[in-house]
Amino acid sequence: MPTTAQRSHNRPQRGAPAWELVKHFPAQGEWDELDYLSLDPLLEDARSIELVDGRLEFLPMPTKTHELIVAFIYEALRAFMRGKNLGEVFFSGRRVKLGIQKIRVPDIVFLLKEHRNRSEEDFSLGADLAIEVVSRGREDHERDYVRKRRDYAKAGIAEYWIVDPQQEQITVLNLQGGKYSVHGKFKKGQRAASFLLLGFEVDVTEALAGLKQ
Repeated sequence: MPTTAQRSHNRPQRGAPAWELVKHFPAQGEWDELDYLSLDPLLEDARSIELVDGRLEFLPMPTKTHELIVAFIYEALRAFMRGKNLGEVFFSGRRVKLGIQKIRVPDIVFLLKEHRNRSEEDFSLGADLAIEVVSRGREDHERDYVRKRRDYAKAGIAEYWIVDPQQEQITVLNLQGGKYSVHGKFKKGQRAASFLLLGFEVDVTEALAGLKQ
C-alpha cells in the first residue's frame, strides 16, 4: 500500500485539470459540430451545453420551478395539439441547429407537420416555435432576451416565447421581416396567446406556478 508521501507524489500538480479528458478536446472557439456531438457518451447531461460560433455555452442546471413551468407549457401544447395533426413538440434538451457551428437547446421546440422532415435523430434543423424559461442569473437573462432572440430570428423561427418567472411575465414574439416584433407581453391574470398557433393560450398565473393541467 503506498505511503501518504507516495500518494502525494503521484497526484497531479496543483492547477492541473481534474478531468483529464479535457486535454483531448478543442479550445474554446475551435469546436465544431462533430466535437460537440461527441460529448454525448461522455457526459451525463450533454444536452445542457450549446454550441455557439465554435464555443461551448454551459446552461444552468434547471431548478424545480423551471422544470414545473416547462412541463406545464409542454403539456398545454400537447393537449392543444391532440387530434389536430399539427406537428411535433419536444422538450428537455431537443437540440436545434440554427446555422453553421450554432446549436441551441430551447426548453420547448415545436415543428409544424410540413416541416417534420427537418427533425433528425440528433437535432432539428430549425423550428417553428421555440420557448425558453429564463433562469435567475444575469448571464441567463441576457442569453434569452438578447442572444437567443437574435439567433432565433436569424434562423427564421416564426415564434419565440420568453417565459420569465422573475418578472412574472410571458413575452410572445413573432417574426416579421427577419426581426421579432412583440405580439404580446402577458402578466399574471392574463392568458399568453400564440400568433402562430391560433387558439393556443396558457394562463400565465398557472404556468408560472407550474400547476397541473
